[in-house]
Amino acid sequence: MTPLRRTIARRMTESSHNPHITMITEIDMTEVVSLRKEINQRMEKALGIRVSFNDIIVKAVADTLEKFPKFNATLAGNQIRMFENINIGVAMATEEGLIVPVVKEANAKSISEIAQETKELVKKARNNELEPADLEGGTFTVSNLGPFEVDLFIPVINPPETAILALGSIKKKPVVVEDMIAIRHTMMASCAVDHRVIDGAPAGSFLASLKDTLENPYFMKI
Repeated sequence: MTPLRRTIARRMTESSHNPHITMITEIDMTEVVSLRKEINQRMEKALGIRVSFNDIIVKAVADTLEKFPKFNATLAGNQIRMFENINIGVAMATEEGLIVPVVKEANAKSISEIAQETKELVKKARNNELEPADLEGGTFTVSNLGPFEVDLFIPVINPPETAILALGSIKKKPVVVEDMIAIRHTMMASCAVDHRVIDGAPAGSFLASLKDTLENPYFMKI
């Protein structure tokens, strides 16, 4: 195995020893689709950068974590230690294997700022130019397999974090809205948590809060 593959194997083995529970929900992404279109109409002209769905989701996750500090924590011995900063790891697939560059203090940044930072991290990853600092300090991970047409998957927590969010593809489907059939953009999401730190009820509340943020995204800092 390559050094990266050995690191992945070690960390996933470590994670497998911890009790996971996973919550699953479906999110109406129709408003996010509209918001992204509006942002990109401005950003492409001003900066030549397009915002991805993942950029918006990372911002929504960071804002939600402000209300749920145990999801932005680690278990050190018998102590639950809350991280001071909200640093979102963005899982990326490379030819060598999985890497997780980190968007530092994502809650303090706008969607546009997150997009710019993420694009730079992707560029560095493709050119094999990531520095150790780019991969350190993550407090929560977002793993999005939507671009690979995956509908839903159960993620493995990235130690020493206590939670991870997994996202599927965004697809159009008929749904019931106020007793009427409508075509909406929907996405499946699953959140795995370390059951030693987080129980099922708060895990469900976290996912419900994230769902509400994404279904009403215009309150986020653009």
